[in-house]
Amino acid sequence: MPILIPVLLTNPTPAKAAYDVSVTNKAISIKPKSSEEARKRFQEARTSINYLLQNYDTICEGGGDNIRRYLGTVGTSSPLYGIKSVFKYLQEESEDIVEFTENMNEFDRNLTGADGQAYSSMFVEFSAAKGTTKDYYKEAFKEVQMMKKAIDNMNAELI
Repeated sequence: MPILIPVLLTNPTPAKAAYDVSVTNKAISIKPKSSEEARKRFQEARTSINYLLQNYDTICEGGGDNIRRYLGTVGTSSPLYGIKSVFKYLQEESEDIVEFTENMNEFDRNLTGADGQAYSSMFVEFSAAKGTTKDYYKEAFKEVQMMKKAIDNMNAELI
């Protein structure tokens, strides 16, 4: 039986990434530092949701992860990335904190639902699940529509 001797690598080479993260992901701080920054990110999130809804079919061509990129659940470049901290920051500035909070929670549920549907769409062809990729895209779209309603309601509550 041969004796195995571990080899110590003195100069290991880093793994090659599939893409350059520093170029494709404009990482943003999750927690806003001011009311102005929070409001700006809030409006950017609304714009991003509207863009997603208006261009949904084209975005779907990129697959479930592409939808998730716009939702802010894959990568850090979407205005929706870390949006919950923006909502929490703006909560105190709302006219009716209870109404704002209820819509914030509804938004979060819909975001989770849209993300789950988009994620599941990537595996439906290879699983025993019923339905097609397009069925999952349709369900994710419905969730995004409800996200829009919730964020518009939150916007109405901001003073």
